[in-house]
Amino acid sequence: MKKLLKFILISVVSVCVLVVAAGYILLTQIDFNAYKNSIIKIVYEKTGRQLTMDNIQLKPSFNPIVEVQKVTFSNAEWAKNPEMVSAQSIELGFALLPLFHKKIEIDTFTVHDAVVNLEMNSQGKANWEFSDNQSSEVKKQVLSNWSLIKTAYADDTLTTNVPVSGEEFLLSELVVRNLLLDNVQINYTDTAQTVQSYKINNLKLTEADLNNINFDFNVNDGLYTGTGIAGGFSKLENVNGYPVQGQFDVMGIQATTDVLLYDLMGGEIRFKGNVSAQGFLGKNSGYNESVNANIEGNLKKIKADIQSLMFAGNQIKGTVSVDLNQQVPAIRANLSSDKIDLASFTKKTQSMAAFSLVKEAKATTLVPNEVIPYQYLSDVDAKADVYIGLLSNANVELAKDLTLQAEVVKGILNVKLTKGMIFNGDATAAFNVNASQKSVLFKMDVKRLNLKQALAAAGDIKAALDFRSGSETDIVVNLIGQGDTFAEVVDTLNGHFITIMEQSQLHIGNIGLLKGNIISQLLDTLRITKGNDDLNLRCAVVRADLKDGKAQIPNGITVNADKFTIVATGDVNLKKDELNLSFKPFAGKLTDTNLAKVLSSLVKLTGTIQKPKIRVDSANAIKTIVGVTTTGPVYLGSQMLLENDGSPCYTALQGTGLESRFPKPENVVTQTTDDVGQIFDDSVGAVKDTTKGIIDILSGSVKSLSRTK
Repeated sequence: MKKLLKFILISVVSVCVLVVAAGYILLTQIDFNAYKNSIIKIVYEKTGRQLTMDNIQLKPSFNPIVEVQKVTFSNAEWAKNPEMVSAQSIELGFALLPLFHKKIEIDTFTVHDAVVNLEMNSQGKANWEFSDNQSSEVKKQVLSNWSLIKTAYADDTLTTNVPVSGEEFLLSELVVRNLLLDNVQINYTDTAQTVQSYKINNLKLTEADLNNINFDFNVNDGLYTGTGIAGGFSKLENVNGYPVQGQFDVMGIQATTDVLLYDLMGGEIRFKGNVSAQGFLGKNSGYNESVNANIEGNLKKIKADIQSLMFAGNQIKGTVSVDLNQQVPAIRANLSSDKIDLASFTKKTQSMAAFSLVKEAKATTLVPNEVIPYQYLSDVDAKADVYIGLLSNANVELAKDLTLQAEVVKGILNVKLTKGMIFNGDATAAFNVNASQKSVLFKMDVKRLNLKQALAAAGDIKAALDFRSGSETDIVVNLIGQGDTFAEVVDTLNGHFITIMEQSQLHIGNIGLLKGNIISQLLDTLRITKGNDDLNLRCAVVRADLKDGKAQIPNGITVNADKFTIVATGDVNLKKDELNLSFKPFAGKLTDTNLAKVLSSLVKLTGTIQKPKIRVDSANAIKTIVGVTTTGPVYLGSQMLLENDGSPCYTALQGTGLESRFPKPENVVTQTTDDVGQIFDDSVGAVKDTTKGIIDILSGSVKSLSRTK
């Protein structure tokens, strides 16, 4: 039995060797160089272009290989490059069995070290469009016989209906099963004469069945890769479309396609189908982004119906169209989302956020000195309508029913919030970036914002500061800056920022819960409440007037309550990131018993915006005491009560056009002078006696703050 198997094995191997040898001998009898002129002539007649080639030689192999060296194919007369295609070598691996039937079937067609120049002129004519006299039917049939599909055999005769001459047989009856490109450079020049280059490391097309081919490619050293299945070349002009199904990796973006291509061999290439992709923000974005869309269009206009765009668990739907047939691409979009949860972005990027904080810890400026990419605004013409049903942070509602319009036209970006609610307040806003002027403008107007809801969104603050009623707040912002960088824009900011809150009831809870919070530090230093206190707020105002990056606060921070009033004045330098604010509290009427409290509660807020510091304003306190002991109580009293006028919110808003919301203070000087005179006539001695004690208090406070720095 072993001898029989050995005999059979030897016989099979011998037959294979004989077949290879016979095929090789058969091929050696063919003078391929004799066909050169015929091939060149046929190509010229069919394309109007010149084909050149050097020596044609036979290379021994299991499937014999014919190598054609130094092949060139001339370009269109108007093209910049003289050659459309040039290759160091082209190898044709022949299948053996068809040779015994005097049929030519190429098992592998390999192109090595080639350059392909694809060009379009300013009129839109492509260099791959050829002029010839062949009928469309003949071209289609010849094309089908060049396809990567199996050709049917009947009675040992190659089946074909192509009416071609014997000289044309060599080109019209070739069957190619595998096409390989190795190290091929593709240079594409568009109508604007912009050149894009792609290096095909390898491309393999292999017949899958009677109608389709498998493909596998690697371009630009792995920057673009893909595998899948496409129709045979016979389907290139199929009216039903040329199918392409595959999985691709494009610069880290994972994509899957199922599309049909139309008019690939003439006219305007069109496409229609479905595309899904993920990771289009980068492999490590952390957002788990993905998109599924139905697309259709051509190389000039594209439409996409976005079935689902997922971003950190948030879904967006809508339509997008792109018109590439303009001087700059024109984009139109209509997008909507039922809910966007900002908390989902934090959860997805915890590791990245930690790394970001490390980088920010090294920063020395408030705003990065990064260049603003204005130039991109001139590269596109875009308009978008966006609707967001709910904007939240976990379970906390931030905004809802937001309707936005955005457009980029001639280097100008305009984004408008035409309608929406922010913390239940009616909001409108506008954001403008002008590339030619290098300017950035931001406006916002919010009516009746619910500050209680806003504090709830802040988490730990709500436990210490809780509104029992009211809290409706208006916000007005109007800012503009110019510059090449973000830092320069902030350094040149001009405009104003105003917030106004009218009558409300506020409960101050355990301010100790606000550990490390600037609010808790300020309340503690001002000594106006120890917590668990109910305040009836008459009004509260924050006003900042910005000029060249410096925010002036002219008595612009005011809290007017039944138990105390706080007024702050000073400035915030955005250029240098410096704070210089003085807080002057006043608790009720001035009496002997609370004078020391008032004086020791004068506070300065200094340091930087990122790291503010609070300290007792000892200089102002001592200056005030000196006023008592040298000039008498009327001067001191007049100064103190003038700052604590009867309508501090009016004073804070004076000159903005919004001051009329509050009553204008009247006869402040007369009233305060009389009141203070009466008070200090009765207690001037007590004040003088406590002067030393007050200085000791201030000295001790300063020392204590020094030790805590």
